Amino acid sequence: MRGVYLPMKAITLLLAAAVLAAAACTSAGGVPTPTPTPAPQPVVVTTPEQAAQLVLATDARFRAIGPLNPDLIGQAAWYEATAAGDRFEVVVRIGWGDCPAGCIDEHRWTYEVTRDGQVVLVGEIGPSVPPGVIDGTGGDVGGGE
Repeated sequence: MRGVYLPMKAITLLLAAAVLAAAACTSAGGVPTPTPTPAPQPVVVTTPEQAAQLVLATDARFRAIGPLNPDLIGQAAWYEATAAGDRFEVVVRIGWGDCPAGCIDEHRWTYEVTRDGQVVLVGEIGPSVPPGVIDGTGGDVGGGE
């Protein structure tokens, strides 16, 4: 098998081209030039529903939870959002165990949401939600069990 021989001038030109290509991809000092990231848009919360959507996005278990429906018998999970002065209060509830009769157990989270979209957990009550009650994949949490 015969080797391929390049004259020294061709090798020098190839190396120079590689160095120029690498330099074009970096800024001074050999550090890659960062791609500008657009500034995040400010959040302005004006309704309890907007506040609730921010809270529901904080936990995968909350994804399929809908608002409290007082006319629905056996609603195992719900949220309730209200205006509270210059902020909003959002309560999220997950219940289990004979929910057509009102649920034997429940866990509730209470959040405050500011007008600029800051979500803060301010309280939590009830036993831990057992595995299988809600798995974060959008199981049946809106109605009865």
